[in-house]
Amino acid sequence: YSADFSEKVTRGMTENALKCKFNGGTAPIGFVIDENKHYQIDELKAQFVKDAFVMYASNVSMKEITEYLSSKGIRTSKNKSISIRTMSEILRNKKYIGEYRYKDIVIENGIPQIIPEDLFNEVQKKLNSKQRNSNSQMKNKYLLSAKLRCGKCNSLMCGDSGTSKTGKVYNYYKC
Repeated sequence: YSADFSEKVTRGMTENALKCKFNGGTAPIGFVIDENKHYQIDELKAQFVKDAFVMYASNVSMKEITEYLSSKGIRTSKNKSISIRTMSEILRNKKYIGEYRYKDIVIENGIPQIIPEDLFNEVQKKLNSKQRNSNSQMKNKYLLSAKLRCGKCNSLMCGDSGTSKTGKVYNYYKC
């Protein structure tokens, strides 16, 4: 019974995906789900999403963008304030350019587009260049981060460094 039920649920969700219907979870900021389970643009919040993309493309920091959105009363679908991590997820979300994605099903223009593709691509370039700059030195210095485990509690260890009184820098792993 369980295997049969699982197969039916998977089939139903795949059919929904092929029709670009909402398959559960939370709708991204700027979208609402209508009675037919289709994505629709929430005109009020969509404008703030556009503002966020334009601001980031204009070199405004994510912290300043989150403060701007908070000052305008924009919150997540779970009624939480927007964090920098949430802002990063928003700026990388391809739903804003109309791409519907469910597992291996990808449908271009499957949902209404909020952000022009050229603006989205410009933001992606900025995000990728900043990510490369901030992580490249750390990855080279601490190759065993997230691979090494603590001998006492078995949790993952990460690289860290400290400077002694003499000014010498010591690199090490910590739990």
